[in-house]
Amino acid sequence: MKAKYSLLSLVMASSALASAPCPASAPQATQTQPNILFIFADDHVYESMGRLGSAVKTPHLDALAQSGTHYVRAYNQGAWAGAVCVASRTQLMTGRGLWDAFRYHEQAVEAQRDDGTDIQLPTSWPQRMSDLGYDTYITGKWHVKAYDFKTVFDERGLVRDRGMPNTKGDHNRPIQGQPDTWNPADPSLQGYWRGGTHWSVGTANDAIEYLEQRSDADQPFFAYIAFNAPHDPRQSPQEYLDMYPLEDIPLPPAYMESYPYTEELGIARIRGEGLAPTPRTEFAIKTHRKEYYALVSHLDTQIGRIMDSLEAQGLADNTIVIYSADHGLSLGNHSFMTKQSMYDHSLAAPLIIAGPGIEQGVTSQQRVYIQDVMPTALSIAGAKPEQLQDVIFSNLLPESPEAQAQLAQRPIYGGFRDNSRMVVEDGWKLMIYPQADKLRLFDLTADPHELDDRADEPKQQARIKAMVQTLLNEQKKMNDPMDLRPQLSQLGVL
Repeated sequence: MKAKYSLLSLVMASSALASAPCPASAPQATQTQPNILFIFADDHVYESMGRLGSAVKTPHLDALAQSGTHYVRAYNQGAWAGAVCVASRTQLMTGRGLWDAFRYHEQAVEAQRDDGTDIQLPTSWPQRMSDLGYDTYITGKWHVKAYDFKTVFDERGLVRDRGMPNTKGDHNRPIQGQPDTWNPADPSLQGYWRGGTHWSVGTANDAIEYLEQRSDADQPFFAYIAFNAPHDPRQSPQEYLDMYPLEDIPLPPAYMESYPYTEELGIARIRGEGLAPTPRTEFAIKTHRKEYYALVSHLDTQIGRIMDSLEAQGLADNTIVIYSADHGLSLGNHSFMTKQSMYDHSLAAPLIIAGPGIEQGVTSQQRVYIQDVMPTALSIAGAKPEQLQDVIFSNLLPESPEAQAQLAQRPIYGGFRDNSRMVVEDGWKLMIYPQADKLRLFDLTADPHELDDRADEPKQQARIKAMVQTLLNEQKKMNDPMDLRPQLSQLGVL
């Protein structure tokens, strides 16, 4: 008779069931291992950094970037559903590519229904850190199925998963000439204000409290500090909104009132696309970007508080700080508001690594994956390559020249449902819209905002065919179930 497992028992057995070899018990760690402080945002697009010339003010993130290495564009691979954060975070926790993460997610959902489903759980990032001797801690947004917080993050468990800051009145607005009843600084609208303290402030408070506890500890720590900001509803104190007069807000570089393939891309009816009126207006997009900038700056202030605490507790000299977000955000680029397209503004977030041994003052244009932070942190913590064989992502700090060369040449893959696929190779991006029988090709070096589609140029056909082969190879590597070959053959590029 098949044994029936509860979700908790499955989670507790996860490290034993994982395919990667892990120690049977945690080793005796010492403070020769660096602490690892991972700060994770939601919806922070790569270009919204003050040091890159953006209108948004991010002095603390700029300083962190200057003190380490800043990867300008770190990519999420996409998503199997509208909630892109779930896909991104599941990949981050498991080290699996998009579609293997999806299969795990589906199995985990079944296990949560307590129907007796027997699944093999991958070993999570925090569990691997614990196996390497780290004290593990989380506060903030989770959005990953199956892992029990108290098991994965030891006795403290999840300090506060505030869920999503849902509220009312923030959709289909503003309409020029009509009263706008939405006020992002009004605590009575709840959302980020629910509970009496702005959630970004609360998450920073949790992190600071933890750092104060760790100041005299011998054991290294891994702290996962996950902010909801700057995800909508974009609410912040009035002083931050006042930093951005509407007349000073620029339109995004790829602003469009509408996009010709929205239906075919499966984006038209996604919840976040209804935040602004359709077709888009300059007034609405500038208003949303004003509120976005304010929330990013408010987030930046909280990150500054955490960094000050790290210094005050005497922990800065032995702590690696990593900052990123789960994906980007369009906010009017190509008419989109959310993060389901294959454009860089949807896929890419900043990624910063700073601390002892990390090269300082580096702004890298090398395209990487957001989820590369998982094997990078584990390698810093002392994990051996053979312990990461089941992780599809890459250590960003390899020691060998061969590994560095492979990393530099690695293509970047992306996909959303069965509506789009893309690959980036040698500075070019190829998109495929299967529902529209459409290819798009962009030179990301000459055209970083992806406005000049080169797919119909005769001289680019050889490049397209080569990139199609690369995409098919990446699909196989990612166990992508979508067969594009018949359609690509019909389009004459295969």
